[in-house]
Formats: sequence, C-alpha cells, structure tokens
Amino acid sequence: QTCALPISDLARTIGGDRVVVTDAGGGPGSDPHLFSPDARTAAAVASARVVVENGAGLDAWADELTGGDGRDRRVVSAAEVLGATATGVDPHLWFDLDGLPRVARAVAAAFTDADPAGRPVYRAGLDRFLRDLAPAAARAAAIRRSAPDAPVAVTERVVDRLLAACGLRILSQIGRAHV
Repeated sequence: QTCALPISDLARTIGGDRVVVTDAGGGPGSDPHLFSPDARTAAAVASARVVVENGAGLDAWADELTGGDGRDRRVVSAAEVLGATATGVDPHLWFDLDGLPRVARAVAAAFTDADPAGRPVYRAGLDRFLRDLAPAAARAAAIRRSAPDAPVAVTERVVDRLLAACGLRILSQIGRAHV
C-alpha cells in the first residue's frame, strides 16, 4: 500500500510496517501549497491501494491522479471526513484536534479494507495515534477552561483550527494570508 498525503505521519503511525508512505507534501521545510507532483509521486499514487489526502484544495493534484483510472483504490480525504469541503475553507486540517480522531479512524478503516490481515497492526497504530494526540487535546482543553474566549491576534490563518480547539477568539483578520 502506498499513501500520498501532507499528513503522512498519521498514515505512518497507523500503518506501521505494513504500509509504504510516500510523503507527497514535499517533505520537511517545503510548502505544500506550492507542491507539484513529479513522476515518482504520480507512480506512487498510480500503484496505491489506499491514498490519503488532505483535501480542501491543498492537494487538488491528488484528485487528478486518483480519478477515473478504474483502479480499485480507497481514497480518504481528511476534508471530506471533516466536512471541510466548502470553497475557501482553511486547509490546515492537521490542526483540528477534535477532528483528527475521525480522520485517523477513516484511515485505519481504509487500510483494513485494503488489507484485512493487517487489522491488528492498524488497530494498534490507531490506538497509538490517539494516545499520542491526547496530550495536545488535553492541553487545548486546559486552555479552554483557563482562558475561555481569550482574544488573540494572528497574521496567518495556519493555526486557526488549533486556536479554535483552545477556545480562543481571533481578533484580527487584517494582513492575514489566505492560502
């Protein structure tokens, strides 16, 4: 199985040694907004039994590579799982602490559907992912309790979902990049 996604760590954690993850986001330090698939990425997607994509316009190229070829493949779109499909929606879905468990469960289900013999590995990987996510979710809950609706000013919308999970109120939209 091969996955192409900007949220590749989620797939790696869940899939363990049973999956090969091709990080199509360009790798550390790169801008996924500017990523353009190369031949290696196209070949990985073409041979994949499961493709995990961010969606929300961040990896629209993946739809072109997965659609219409008649292959029996499972595609998990984090945006579709989270209902974040409207035009202009914030694509930084990996900061959605409340939604990530749903995405992780969808990925584990897709892996299991494609490889039923791997069910125990995928279940253990899902449990590990949820356990690893728990401290961040707990910290966000603590911030919500200690500073509900506290105002913050930001210049980038990248962390909007994380700030929302913390119960913080974004004051300024001025000068914010909308990518």
